Amino acid sequence: MATHEIQDAKFKPKFSGHETFPFRYDWLRKCLTGPLIRDGIAWEINNPIEQAMVAFGIGKNMVRSMRHWAMVIGAATVTGDSVAPTDFGKRLLLDTDPFLERLGTIWLLHWRIATNAENATSWYWMFNHSSSSTVSQTSLTDDLVRAAAANGWKAVSVGTVQRDVECLLRCYSYGRGKKGEVTEDSIECPLAELELLRPTGDKRMFEFRRGRQPTLPDGVFAFALAEFLDRRGGDHRTLGFDKIAHAPGSPGRVFRLDEDGVAERLERIADVTDGALRWVDTAGLRQLQRIRVTDDPLSYVLASFQEAA
Repeated sequence: MATHEIQDAKFKPKFSGHETFPFRYDWLRKCLTGPLIRDGIAWEINNPIEQAMVAFGIGKNMVRSMRHWAMVIGAATVTGDSVAPTDFGKRLLLDTDPFLERLGTIWLLHWRIATNAENATSWYWMFNHSSSSTVSQTSLTDDLVRAAAANGWKAVSVGTVQRDVECLLRCYSYGRGKKGEVTEDSIECPLAELELLRPTGDKRMFEFRRGRQPTLPDGVFAFALAEFLDRRGGDHRTLGFDKIAHAPGSPGRVFRLDEDGVAERLERIADVTDGALRWVDTAGLRQLQRIRVTDDPLSYVLASFQEAA
């Protein structure tokens, strides 16, 4: 999606589908290998959701939530009640990291969700259009309701947005113990491990953590940069530093990288992409150049995982 389309009256936001459940560590693996799938393809059977309920020991809403998250991330396509793994889902989540043990995998899932404006509108808005250093359920809900009115989006329910935002904040925050303390043992969603949101003194408020993000692999940054170029459409062969660091839908914005963190990764981008992308920083010229289009940016991610092993 081009970054301007969310401000078009024809844009159709989505504030539902997850059934109010953040995705869990084993959900994507189960969704791609369980009763909804047989031999790696959608299984045309009667009542696949009911069979999934029995196999996983969860309710119908959770099964629907599993399918939703697999679709939003791009790990699966959904047809009726069945799902079919994509090449991305097979290679990343079945062959490489099915239990989400790598932070790099979680960073990549965050990128896929936070840039999916059509299916995860609140996520996209918070990471790409929110200009505040802090956020709460109330403030983000109000922002989205105002955006809906300003851009002419149709059929936006305040209650639905509130529930969507609540799910969003639960995805990125640690749970709290009985006495209100934050506990790592109560992580509800893998995205909380990224620590992109931190609680403030007011338990209803969170602040964004911006910085170099040392746990973000160069391969994931390169994947995001390649997708960012593709989403801009046309024959984009160059990008300036400011767009990479600050534009809506950019790696710098979505990963909450500071400028030093972006610059460090751009210095290494040619090595990471085998020369497909090149950073030029000379007098009067500071830009990314795409030397050739890569059909398989996921290879950057998988190569970085192998190097780290």
